[in-house]
Amino acid sequence: MTAILAIDKALALVPKVTGSLSLMGSIFVVQDVARDEKKRTESVYHRIMMGLSIFSGISSVTNFLSTWPIPAYQSDTVFLATGTTATCTAQGFFAELGNLTSVLYTAALTLRYVLFICYNISEIQLQRYEPLFHGFPILIGLAMAIVGLPFQLYNNSGWLCWYAVYPLNCDVDGTCERGVMAPLFKSIHYSIVWMSIIFVTFGMLFIYITVRKQETRALVIRGIQPEQQEPEEQDIDEPTLSREQRECDNSNNIDNDTSSRGSSFLARLSFMGRSLWTNSEKNSGSGRRQSTLFMENSVTSSINPSPPQPKRELRRSNEVAAQARLYIYALYLTWLFTTITRVYQMRSTQKPYVFLMLMSIFFPLQGFWNCFIYVRPVWVQQRQEQERNADRIQKIQELSITDSSSQDINNLPSSSVWESSTNPTNASAAKSLLDTTEMGPSHIAEASCDEDPV
Repeated sequence: MTAILAIDKALALVPKVTGSLSLMGSIFVVQDVARDEKKRTESVYHRIMMGLSIFSGISSVTNFLSTWPIPAYQSDTVFLATGTTATCTAQGFFAELGNLTSVLYTAALTLRYVLFICYNISEIQLQRYEPLFHGFPILIGLAMAIVGLPFQLYNNSGWLCWYAVYPLNCDVDGTCERGVMAPLFKSIHYSIVWMSIIFVTFGMLFIYITVRKQETRALVIRGIQPEQQEPEEQDIDEPTLSREQRECDNSNNIDNDTSSRGSSFLARLSFMGRSLWTNSEKNSGSGRRQSTLFMENSVTSSINPSPPQPKRELRRSNEVAAQARLYIYALYLTWLFTTITRVYQMRSTQKPYVFLMLMSIFFPLQGFWNCFIYVRPVWVQQRQEQERNADRIQKIQELSITDSSSQDINNLPSSSVWESSTNPTNASAAKSLLDTTEMGPSHIAEASCDEDPV
């Protein structure tokens, strides 16, 4: 019996750790959508995320199993191999289904955001095309998984069962018992994967450029006509909102309302992502909820923006870029080492231990990356809200000091901002600041997305 190397043992054990993290991330996203009826039934974005996480979860399970399903007669060279040919085939089938469908779902999610942000396709129109967002990834993934069955493609491929020849390196001398067509279908598989990754890369870049142009144009307009921007005194129900903003209700109210619960994306897109400035307050006059999306409303808020604050406005497009980079990084980390490993295996008879180890670390983590990108905008929103509130408190304190300097300081009690705002001007200013705290700095843009019955 051949001694099993320590590296082979590590290849069997590492995917169980990374696969577990991925599975937990996928479960979190699925339950987050499933428990919210509005997300589950009315949001195209969340249904795509749910589909992506379901198939990512399937892939995570197969990665967690690692070498267990590999036939036991290979246990002299494969650590923890306790399966049969049938279990190996089953693992390979679901691995192909989950892996390929997941990356295609990411491409579908990118397409959804490109249509929504760059081409102003409304949410209602997107719902008409939603079957394609789900059907295309599932059908291709299922077809590639099924085709491996009659060709006996699923065999030991390193630390799990997937497309591979058996015995190992039998394609060199033409003595293969199983998986003769494995190299061909590997090429097809990775062609689909990398076409999807390239599409996501350029789609994210297109979204960032679109948002950046909108914000830059808005800053130029503000510089020319600054006197028209008085958002603190503007009534959100006044008919001064642009046509794009009035239409924002029809296209954004579904996703926006769900983002107000603080649970949502990665992308997200919600790459692609969720709200940086989210409010779920109810207007006492209209009873409508106000909320904004992280990426999607960057465009609408640029059309009718807040007072001229270039740094803050450009920071929004920077956040869009950061979220886009996370989606792209996640895809490249997941698939780069995997692709290198498979190409090396097709061209060499040596076992690529270094690349196999990198693959066992990063490839099973795709569900974990998806979950991180999904929830990251919530953390960003909370951090920025804390920063804005701290700035407003400081301004209120400055108003208090200004008011106190006009009186006898010794006669004034050590009191709060409210007691010090006896001057009507300062009291009014303090109230304005507090109103801003209630509404948020982008309340004019957010008001454009008030939820009316469609």
